[in-house]
Amino acid sequence: MSTELNDIQEVFHYYDSRGDSRIAVQQVGTCLRTLGYSPTEDRIAGLTQQFDKEARLTIEEFIPLVKEVEKDRQKTPEELLTCLGNFDREGNGLVNTVELRYVLSSMGEKLSNEEIDILLLGQENADGKVNIQDFVRFITS
Repeated sequence: MSTELNDIQEVFHYYDSRGDSRIAVQQVGTCLRTLGYSPTEDRIAGLTQQFDKEARLTIEEFIPLVKEVEKDRQKTPEELLTCLGNFDREGNGLVNTVELRYVLSSMGEKLSNEEIDILLLGQENADGKVNIQDFVRFITS
């Protein structure tokens, strides 16, 4: 496990608001994010579906959830460049904004139009294209 057990215990005990060595199932996402992970709400729901909504988890129940989230590693900038490069039809390092919008709204964790607008703000050139390297650098910084 890449996250140290001491870090997990420290975060877990910080969010143990009752002092009963348990956290509320609703706090799982917060604890995971405090540990530096970025699970989506859907992922958290999937991880915690076996627990009652009012459940309080022990650290022994929480650690396997951390291990599961560790498997969901983020794409590296190089992997993102390769993925988006598949949409570079002219081989010039640019992707059509319409295609990029489609990818962002329909694949992986689907983004809303508002979220896409924020990501693309200032990224589009006069020809309606986005520089792939600049975009990847922007979203991974």
